[in-house]
Amino acid sequence: MSGRSVARLVPALIIVLLFSLLAGSPAQAYDPAEADEDRRAELKDVDPLDSTGNENTVPGNSSALGEALAAAKESGERVEVEALRTEYDTFYANPDGTYTRESTQTPTRLPNADDKLVAIDPTLAKSEGRLEPKAAPEDVSFSATGDDALADLVVADGVSISLALPDFDLAAPKIEGGVATYDVAAVEPAETPAKPAPSVEPVAPSDEASPEAAPTEAAPTEPQPEPVVVSPADAVRVGVGANGFAAHLVLDQVPVEAPTYSFDFNTPGLSAKLEAGAVFFYDTAG
Repeated sequence: MSGRSVARLVPALIIVLLFSLLAGSPAQAYDPAEADEDRRAELKDVDPLDSTGNENTVPGNSSALGEALAAAKESGERVEVEALRTEYDTFYANPDGTYTRESTQTPTRLPNADDKLVAIDPTLAKSEGRLEPKAAPEDVSFSATGDDALADLVVADGVSISLALPDFDLAAPKIEGGVATYDVAAVEPAETPAKPAPSVEPVAPSDEASPEAAPTEAAPTEPQPEPVVVSPADAVRVGVGANGFAAHLVLDQVPVEAPTYSFDFNTPGLSAKLEAGAVFFYDTAG
């Protein structure tokens, strides 16, 4: 479907759309470690080779475990068992002979084309005319010019969400790591017609003598105010999020009146519904 929603939108689950009133609140690139700072679980005294069905254990490589444990005892610091890495888990051998598993609810690694795990890297780079993260949990891209769709998220084959800002004239983005910033061009207001000069009625000549008319002074000209240059926002910042992307509208000053923004969503394979101030996207199964 393709449609326009005019409101303060917070698409849930897939897109996080945030508003920043000050330039000091930029979009942040996705940091899996930071995202799970409060949810990280450390499981000590875990035996990765335990076969009792304990959910805190996984099959491992005894040689790699033994080497890591020996290195930890010798150095006095824990040593990662790289052979046990997963997208969500990291194992360490501790100097006291125990093991620690750290798990996160969002992935910190992803398999690459060779099926090898690599760290998530939200750094944006040009690819096929778009900006794409080097390694991210979702298939997301951003405009490389400011002229096309601001953000595009591919959910599945034939299912995607595209976001555009029709009222914004965006410049080409400035890229800093995993964040792209688009300056918004100012909009000149429509010119107002000038007020007509006051008309003067002609006076017919008279034969009667009349006292000398007092000199008249021209009415002072009112200074014309300079046209006010307006802008829907000063900049737009986008970055990769844990489950899609985040977009921030940046205003250098707090607006006098609450602004209204228009967002265009193109959602093939999905239907969008505005519910309780949030936009939810549903597939054919609902």
